[in-house]
Amino acid sequence: MLCKSALGLCIIAGSMFVAFMQAWGQDISGPEPVQQRRLTGLVQLRSGDCMPVLETKNSRCITTAGRTKVYIHRRLTGAAMGQPGEGNGVYLNSGDAPFMTVETDANGRYEVDLPSGAYSVFADDGGKEYCNSFDGAGNACAVAIAEAPVEFNITINHATD
Repeated sequence: MLCKSALGLCIIAGSMFVAFMQAWGQDISGPEPVQQRRLTGLVQLRSGDCMPVLETKNSRCITTAGRTKVYIHRRLTGAAMGQPGEGNGVYLNSGDAPFMTVETDANGRYEVDLPSGAYSVFADDGGKEYCNSFDGAGNACAVAIAEAPVEFNITINHATD
């Protein structure tokens, strides 16, 4: 096939190159797209006197939710954690910038798509990054993103228990 325009020659040459590479078993499709998986959750604040009482109407334990930030880091171990937080939580002390930051909605819910991997998820507590759980291997607020969507909730505990 002969083509008089330079563009036509380029298209024919490119098509021949693709056919040649495919015939030799070369993958020319480029890198695989990164698979994104959904992470969702709820951030709540627990406050007040949450000591057990005989009658629930006398309880002064309050759980609220609202707008805040959620910080997502590559997996962090307990070594990155700093001062103890209120309740059973701790505050991040690593100084590392988060991989991603998202905002919760007015009801404290968040959702984000992440590539597969191991992450630590924190909630903003007065300008500090708060975490309230560790897995058995010492990883802080550990979340593993793989095939299925993941839900990870955080309760910032300012209550007296």
